[in-house]
Amino acid sequence: MKNGVEKAEKLYAGLSGVREEYLAEMERTQTRPRARRKLTVTLIAAALAAAMLTLGVAAAAGSGGIAGFFTGAWRELTGREPGEGHRALLQSLCQSVGLSRTVNGVTVTVDSAAAGERSFAVLIRVEGVDDAPVNEKLYTSEFRFRQVAEITGAPTRVFATGNYFLGREEDGSLLFLEIGDALQEIFTEENGGTVHVSLTLGDLVHDRTPQGITVSRDEEVVHDIVTAAEGEWSFEFDIKYSEACRSVALGDVEVEREGGAAVRVTEITFTCMEIRFTTDGRFDGEVAAVLTDGTEIGRAEGMGQGREDGGWSCCFRWLLPVDPDDVAAIRFGDTLIPMP
Repeated sequence: MKNGVEKAEKLYAGLSGVREEYLAEMERTQTRPRARRKLTVTLIAAALAAAMLTLGVAAAAGSGGIAGFFTGAWRELTGREPGEGHRALLQSLCQSVGLSRTVNGVTVTVDSAAAGERSFAVLIRVEGVDDAPVNEKLYTSEFRFRQVAEITGAPTRVFATGNYFLGREEDGSLLFLEIGDALQEIFTEENGGTVHVSLTLGDLVHDRTPQGITVSRDEEVVHDIVTAAEGEWSFEFDIKYSEACRSVALGDVEVEREGGAAVRVTEITFTCMEIRFTTDGRFDGEVAAVLTDGTEIGRAEGMGQGREDGGWSCCFRWLLPVDPDDVAAIRFGDTLIPMP
């Protein structure tokens, strides 16, 4: 697809962006071995966008749902097929929703969802929107909804972070990913591992932004924004937690910071959807799951909360669900923590 890198960086920024009001950017210690295949941020961005905008998007068509979407994205990102255990994990994590509403000739479908302990993802498909031609050498192209989302039944506040545009399927349908994040467990024994989502989407717009324009901080970039579909689409549905997403506790570790004192990272817990931990100070390094073949899966968006002692409690989603049996270590900066 043309402009793959530009689209990749835009998508990566959306899925991996840091919300400053919630998020702090943040390992037994050993010498870090040479990975056979390490994906840098730029390569992850390009590969993930290619997956989402081509193979991953196509895989989500028909009965594949969000599990098929993750499978295609994994294939493109890592260069290999998910293992049998990984496929079984995705099928257990993902659940069909299958609710559709049609307004003014445009059909919006809440297709399927996947849930971790402190996050969830929902795949949304939109049909009936005209494909306005865009010169991809001159513009980036993105669709977005105005939305109101409320999550009830959770013992903590859940932040719905917006609908991220993934691209078009071959049949012209638009795909979006809706994300929910929380600092504490969303799914508990008290709520039976189920939360209720009230989601209203309205007034789909098409945002075409000029490419290659350099502006100062005081200048405003001109966006070509047009209404692609008017209306309001409302949905009520439940999301259930899967026990397949087991937790793995890791040891404490000291992580070196460039030009500063080491940060102690404690209470590290890995799940197939998330990594959560606490620190005694700010950590700006990378966090990644190192697979058994050396490939790394980076973290996406997440949340952090400052503590009275000056430390932070953090929870980040992985870019894609990860099979713990396929993970050799978790990397904080240049420090590796082997999986038990």
